[in-house]
Amino acid sequence: MSNTLKIMFVAGGTGGHILPAVSLGDWIRENNLPAEVGYLCGSRELERKIYKALHVDHAILPLSGSPFGVKGVRSILRWKEFIFSLVKAHKLIKEFKPNVIVLFGGYLSVPFALLSFLNVPMIAHEQNAIAGKATRLCSKRRIPIITGWNECLYLDKKSFMPVGVPVRRINLMDRQKAWELLGGKGIVPSKIFALVMGGSIGGKPLMQTITEVAKHDSLKDHIFMLVGTNEKSGLQWLSSNVVAIPPSWDLSAHFSLAHYAVTRCGASTLSELICYDVPGVLIPWEGASDDHQLANAKLFLRSGKGRIWRESENIELLEAALLEVSDMRKLCNNGGCDIKRNDICARFWNAILSFSTKGRALLNVLRKSMIFGDNTRSLHLMGVGGAGMSGLAHLLKGLGYEVSGCDVARTNYVSNLEKLGIKVLSGHCASHIDIFKPDLLIYSSAIAWNNIELDYARKAGVCVARRGDILSALFNQLKGIGVAGAHGKTTTSSMIATVLDAAGLDPTVAIGGEVSDIGGNARLGQGAYMVSELDESDGSFELFACHIPVITNIDWDHVNFYPTFQSVQDAFIRFLSNRKSDGKIVICGEDIGCQAVSKLFSPFCVTYGWGKRWDWGAIDVKHRPGGGVLFTAVKEGNEMGSVKLRVSGEHNVLNALAACAVGDLLNIDFGTIQKALYNFKGTKRRLQCLGASNDIYIYDDYGHHPREIRATLDAMRNIFPSRRLIVIFQPHRYTRTKAMYRKFAEALMNADIVYILPVYPADEKLEECISSDLITNCLINDYAHEYCLTVAEEEVVSKVVEDLLPGDVLLTLGAGDVDVFGSQILNVIISNFNKQETASM
Repeated sequence: MSNTLKIMFVAGGTGGHILPAVSLGDWIRENNLPAEVGYLCGSRELERKIYKALHVDHAILPLSGSPFGVKGVRSILRWKEFIFSLVKAHKLIKEFKPNVIVLFGGYLSVPFALLSFLNVPMIAHEQNAIAGKATRLCSKRRIPIITGWNECLYLDKKSFMPVGVPVRRINLMDRQKAWELLGGKGIVPSKIFALVMGGSIGGKPLMQTITEVAKHDSLKDHIFMLVGTNEKSGLQWLSSNVVAIPPSWDLSAHFSLAHYAVTRCGASTLSELICYDVPGVLIPWEGASDDHQLANAKLFLRSGKGRIWRESENIELLEAALLEVSDMRKLCNNGGCDIKRNDICARFWNAILSFSTKGRALLNVLRKSMIFGDNTRSLHLMGVGGAGMSGLAHLLKGLGYEVSGCDVARTNYVSNLEKLGIKVLSGHCASHIDIFKPDLLIYSSAIAWNNIELDYARKAGVCVARRGDILSALFNQLKGIGVAGAHGKTTTSSMIATVLDAAGLDPTVAIGGEVSDIGGNARLGQGAYMVSELDESDGSFELFACHIPVITNIDWDHVNFYPTFQSVQDAFIRFLSNRKSDGKIVICGEDIGCQAVSKLFSPFCVTYGWGKRWDWGAIDVKHRPGGGVLFTAVKEGNEMGSVKLRVSGEHNVLNALAACAVGDLLNIDFGTIQKALYNFKGTKRRLQCLGASNDIYIYDDYGHHPREIRATLDAMRNIFPSRRLIVIFQPHRYTRTKAMYRKFAEALMNADIVYILPVYPADEKLEECISSDLITNCLINDYAHEYCLTVAEEEVVSKVVEDLLPGDVLLTLGAGDVDVFGSQILNVIISNFNKQETASM
């Protein structure tokens, strides 16, 4: 079987349909992926003009519009065109022999939708927030739908897969260079630049409106760049602050100059603003079918970086919107990065592979050779120092593969892998590929698609795959128990693994934390079951087909991936829809997010929560001073017996109930479950006691979301009800800090003293306007906290040691490296105490 996938992109009508297709084709070519792409458009002059401007070869279907909705002679001519187009489309399919046809919406998709009976897989991409008539026809013809937004009106939530809208590559550059490339003379003006884009239809009235409003005195410091209104080369100044710019496919210089945008609301344009972090004044074209541009604009507003102005409103409101949005540039990265573009295109590419027969065959061949065959022996893992990747490396090593890895950080996980004989190099470098010569490279979600090592591997012909692709391939071969949710995944999956192990089922385990009971974060078992913590942060959990899915809660956490809470719920709906046919769903009945989702799957759900109203419940909960909790487990209203936990907190009672429910579904007797849960010692960085000295206890917890912090602090108060609680908190990610700083402040109010470290960026770029001071100021000014301050990393140890007193409890909180400070403080306290003891002798 040839490794080249032949893809036909059917894209015509407007730039909104054509540009995503060409952008995706460019990305496929840039990354040397095994695909041959052919393009097909209609006979409209606008379409041919766009393809010509983009220098893209294309075939033409003799169709100039939909035959539906037109009357008279025009209707007769359209139907004639339509019949000829059906014949031509059939002929083109026979000649090109595509393995998959991708329909990019619009009238051109209609004849192909009617040819869906042919033995050629098709998928349809709906760019807009409202499904067009062609997409709805495709849905009725059972053609798989992928979408540009997480919401799509007229389509059932379970019937489509959101991937985003592919956008062109923008190479950001120095503003002076950008100014000169556009034809500007001298030094770039120190003014506010607005990029004005009218789209392929409806642009002229927009340009006229902007030219008029630009005359207002309040906008004299703005320069409005009207794209596509100047057919000559160079800049054409229409007034002192309005300049016409020639049309161009490459908008790198335009985006590099722009502080904000003024634009119609086609999905492609708005996706570019999102990808490159540019705020916008959105002016929906009122002639758009179903008013889909307004729907797109409303979803864009959820980013918090835009305002809508309708042409029926007065121009003073437009002036106000321009001033307000221009000020939003302070909240942006002044251009963003290429990571989001790569992520969208990679998801689209994976969808093509998943939905096409040959693509699935290629994936199956790849996955079988990776895990169960003899063709692939050498595996290299990028980002292997993380919890998830190190666990996968452990499993693959146990399966007999030659495993190597690399990471920018040297973690405890790296040390554990080296003890297994896995060589791990520091950093990311193209030379790693030449050193290890892997058959397959596996990369974590933290690795950018254009990473130098990953890019070199692709160009060298090395197969590459995401962690989720490989782990799901192993997981789906077994009876998988997958634990998903914003909080509690690690502990819940660890408890379930402990229960299965106590029952003699010897499960394979892959967990995002170190579990004392299994001696690490992964173990290769010999039994039929696999217990895995599933990561929703990048959507990869949708690859897993669970025998028993477990949902601990559904919360808006990964704001850099999910724009809204609804988009998170939609992802969980798709995840549960993908479970195996005989699978029951274990889900927390107390959680609001879970309640909305469980209604769709109620016949298959086993619920758990407080009291007797759920399938599994907890009553008579008693927190033990010094740690641990006791409760009575209830099944379907009947008391099963007491459960004694060594771990603390009400959240761990819920986690234990999930383990009870799973054990019961697997016919494990309750006595075995009780014993296993009592023996469960917890996981590293989950309310972990690092040690004590001089009557000062030091704990550490991974909590990095307001809800997790609240639960952890409540648990600490139950363990130490009368002691002073001191917290060192390290916010994780700029995007999360920006979205949730008020909720962080509210959650931290339960601590007596709060030290807040600088934001741990993870894989995000520095945002100077987003800092820990947002939380500190909110604590002091809005909640009147008596002792809270932001402290630098190099000062935190000395400052905290100075403030600690006998009887205090110190807790380090966060998903970054905050735990190292807890260990350092403990060592200083022990040293100081020993010195005092020696001096008193």
